[in-house]
Amino acid sequence: MLIALLGIHKAGGAYLPMDPIFPKDRLMYMQEDAKVEIILSESALEGTLPQKDFQVICLDREGKTISQYSDENPETKNNGENLAYLIYTSGSTGKPKGVQIEHHALINFLLSMADKTGIKEDDTLLAVTTLSFDIAGLEMFMPLVSGAGIVIAGRDEVIDGRKLIELLDENFVSIMQATPATWRLMIEEGWEGNKGLTVLCGGEALSKELAKQLLDRCGTLLNVYGPTETTIWSTIAKVEHDTDKITIGKPIANTQVYVLDENMNPVPAGIPGELYIGGDGLARGYLNQPHLTEEKFIKDPFRNKDGARLYKTGDMVKFLSDGNLEFIGRNDHQVKIRGFRIELGEIENLLNGFDNVRQSVVVAKEIAPGEKSLVAYIIPTDEKAALSSDALRKKLKERLPDYMVPAAFVMMDSFSMTPNGKIDRKALPMPENLRPQLKNEYMAPRSEIEKTIVSIWQEVLKLEHIGINDNFFDLGGHSLLLAQVRSKISAALKKEITMIDLFRYPTIKTLSEFLEGKQDLEHKVKQDKKGIDGKGDIAVVGLSGRFPGAKNIEEFWQNLCNGVESVKQFTDEEVIGEGVDPNALKKPEYVKAWGVLDNVDKFDAAFFGYNPREAEVLDPQQRIFLEEAWKALENAGYDAQKYPGKIGVYASVGMNTYTQNLAESFKEKGLASDYQIMISNDKDFLATRVAYKLNLKGPAVTVQTACSSSLVAVHLACLSLQNGECDMAVAGGASIRLPQKTGYLYQEGMILSPDGHCRAFDEEAKGTVGGNGAGVVVLKRLEDAICDGDSIWQLLKVRP
Repeated sequence: MLIALLGIHKAGGAYLPMDPIFPKDRLMYMQEDAKVEIILSESALEGTLPQKDFQVICLDREGKTISQYSDENPETKNNGENLAYLIYTSGSTGKPKGVQIEHHALINFLLSMADKTGIKEDDTLLAVTTLSFDIAGLEMFMPLVSGAGIVIAGRDEVIDGRKLIELLDENFVSIMQATPATWRLMIEEGWEGNKGLTVLCGGEALSKELAKQLLDRCGTLLNVYGPTETTIWSTIAKVEHDTDKITIGKPIANTQVYVLDENMNPVPAGIPGELYIGGDGLARGYLNQPHLTEEKFIKDPFRNKDGARLYKTGDMVKFLSDGNLEFIGRNDHQVKIRGFRIELGEIENLLNGFDNVRQSVVVAKEIAPGEKSLVAYIIPTDEKAALSSDALRKKLKERLPDYMVPAAFVMMDSFSMTPNGKIDRKALPMPENLRPQLKNEYMAPRSEIEKTIVSIWQEVLKLEHIGINDNFFDLGGHSLLLAQVRSKISAALKKEITMIDLFRYPTIKTLSEFLEGKQDLEHKVKQDKKGIDGKGDIAVVGLSGRFPGAKNIEEFWQNLCNGVESVKQFTDEEVIGEGVDPNALKKPEYVKAWGVLDNVDKFDAAFFGYNPREAEVLDPQQRIFLEEAWKALENAGYDAQKYPGKIGVYASVGMNTYTQNLAESFKEKGLASDYQIMISNDKDFLATRVAYKLNLKGPAVTVQTACSSSLVAVHLACLSLQNGECDMAVAGGASIRLPQKTGYLYQEGMILSPDGHCRAFDEEAKGTVGGNGAGVVVLKRLEDAICDGDSIWQLLKVRP
């Protein structure tokens, strides 16, 4: 995606990040408001896109097509006033507002921050922020303007403190930017720190306690501050051990800051006022909202420069005697939760539009120490109005990102008012630590493990009564609190558990069953109720393959759609170089064509636990089938090492020409014994090898029925699923003839083509052309696939 961002800029365009976890309504509004014409995505995310007329380019699927374009560096079309990106932030009207950042503002920010951080070519930055959060701009682009390296963390790694720590250590990271919540997440997971690390902390106020913890673990701590409207960060402060007050520092290059009173007059040092920011970092304004732009971006009365403006931040600050700024708080109803800026009015407007809601107020309260959460206070239309926090939360999730959904809902008879007739938000009570209204009835813990987990949830969520069927996220939990749960469960039960496990089992009942080694509750109940009747349809839930001219399924599909002939035509030199007798080429019936598979000599031996010598002796057919089996399971969304059920494997490979050509060489060089050569190349060991390497606990059957072997493997896998021998099955085959560029001798009446061209389903077809490749599918019973929420690629119907 980083390359895509650079390509957009190089083409003269601007990018708009659209996070696939956002509700579709929000994505649709952003797309319509910005008049998006092209969306860059991945094939797995197509289902999250709003159904509108625009061009979708799936980078993973269309990579080969894209690679065919010129790789020459095109002339840059941008200037400083062109738009670089558009970021949507929460809006008080109930709709997000698009902030337009121009290239000159982004460049000024990047060069200034590169100078402030001292980043150099030998530095490595760990990027942990989603693109939909504007601070990701520093992580994506600052290393590039400095010649430094970037390591981009995946979504599952960002939410797991242990994985972040591993990324830091394994990649020798020297710079990392994150919100206070993410730094706390790592500290709670036992991060000991690195004195060579430069830490940037921003997005929320940095407490003295967290600052001390970070200073004990890093070489340099920088506290950064800035609204989206002034391009990421506008001020920066270096925090030292002897720092008396945590400040937001002084402005970066070409940035001016003013602390003003209600009459736009500067206030003396030590006196609070509203912060106004000017300079090169200011946004163009809000997209399609001229009145709001005029209200927030005002003429700069202190600079005699045409077009000079100030941005009205709404933040209360004061100058200290040394010229640093101290942050005090907001002067409106805007808050930051876990680094995300939120207009409380946007949530209130949605709530006020729901049935049975007369009035609502949303505030941020510190329910747990150092952890602010959103709390919604609701006055129903009447006493009999049926309002539950469960229903309200569900409705809000349809319209808002998760971080904007309140953690607690409090029903009120009325709101206290201030003397000037406004709702007294400070008088709103703290939510009682009681279980919220959920659709499922309360069920008490039964086993010791359930009681232990309930106790941990109560401590983390600050709730008294928690049922074993309650969903962690419906109780107000989020990923950062889940990290605390993971740490406490691991310590209490002496069991290793991952963040992904906790997301997969969000109730105490399902989590305890998982920890006890039982199957998923839904799966178990389904089996108890239905059993296995041997008649159900089979779903293809994962697939992978490598073919001539296509390194994956997506490229293979594009080749079919575009009519690409993937058969290679060889020169005499290529064929002779592979060992073919030159005299054979003189025969008119010798055809110099075959389907060639790229990189058959490449194999990630260490990943599968092989040493280089073992890998060298192993038949390439078996190496590639092993890789494709792993990829197919990954495509299905399963980690075979952690899957609790039985996975079977039904596999086939073609005739082994690798050993025929190299066996004697192996023995002469002392690389392998006869026994090692046999178990590494004989077809009989294919399925058991895959089962062992991937930890598959179901049947492992090698299939050999000549040309139908792979299809028979699929058939046997289906029967195994229907008979209950396994819960999931891997099926397929691989065929690789070596050497590859030899061609073949055409014989009249046989199946091969006389001219080296394969014209399937064409009246001009004269025969087939052989080729190398591998294909694997992952199969499940249809009812299981539906129950488990799998992506279903195809159905194999069972005939009565």
